[in-house]
Amino acid sequence: MRTKELALASLFASLTSLGAYIVVPLWPVPITMQTFFLYLAIAIGGWKVATLSQVIYLAIGLAGLPVFAGGKSGVQAFLGPTGGYLIGFVFAALTGGLLLVKEKSKIRILISLIVATFTIYVFGYLYLSLWLHLIKGEEIANAFYTAFTVGILPFLIGDTLKVIAAFSIASNKRVKSLSSLL
Repeated sequence: MRTKELALASLFASLTSLGAYIVVPLWPVPITMQTFFLYLAIAIGGWKVATLSQVIYLAIGLAGLPVFAGGKSGVQAFLGPTGGYLIGFVFAALTGGLLLVKEKSKIRILISLIVATFTIYVFGYLYLSLWLHLIKGEEIANAFYTAFTVGILPFLIGDTLKVIAAFSIASNKRVKSLSSLL
């Protein structure tokens, strides 16, 4: 990995950290701007930069820096209701970014961001369902329903807007020329 890619990954890790402080508090999963910066990392930096940025982000949070939603940090953030979403960030960066390896057309960028969103939802939904069942004691069928209603539905409109915004920024000619330097 080149120095430019490392610097860009560090920048996106920092931006993801800042995005965690822009919070709309919902129970049990808050709305934040983390995914917006993840989408930018995918669209601008590709799979290597985006994945490394999320690994760095999770590592500094695990190390104790308060970079997770609402200033949380450490292992307890992974053991709480948002743990699956955090893990999903890495896999979203990887899957979304890999779709851009052969071609970085506008439609591919848009599809990659949608796939990244779906990846986050899958990890977050499954983990939240288990958390609701094992920690909160909900029956498993109810846990799956609750996880959908509180862990996916409230995010659909906001994530759609974030995808559109990140897509628009990444499609800008000046940003494209910047990303082509990588």
